[in-house]
Amino acid sequence: MKAIKTKYKGPTDTRGSRIIASDEDGNKITISYPYELSGEDVHRKAAEALCAKMKWTGNLVGGSLKNGYVFVFTDGWQGCCRASNRLADLVCCMYHPKDDRARKTWPTATWAEIIASELGIKIPSDCERT
Repeated sequence: MKAIKTKYKGPTDTRGSRIIASDEDGNKITISYPYELSGEDVHRKAAEALCAKMKWTGNLVGGSLKNGYVFVFTDGWQGCCRASNRLADLVCCMYHPKDDRARKTWPTATWAEIIASELGIKIPSDCERT
């Protein structure tokens, strides 16, 4: 699963504020800070710009990190479950890097339900929740 990380870079003497979107393969794009947006929407715009550059398609779901956001692709309920697990892994790595038990305490099924709700995806009644 492809994950896109975004981060804010403040202004310098020669450049204005900007958002950088990148993946682990070294693909990257920088956009000028879109002042007409706020919060996650600012970072989503950068993630979508990287998707357009790389010709990636699909629904993105995002979550905040200490220094930015991360976005992953979803494909229905199973995609919601994978995305919620990925987000939980990232959060645990950030806040509990040496605690293997912490990963088991995060309510990933609830996260998957929230992601599905935001994307308008029906949760199957017979599905096994993670």
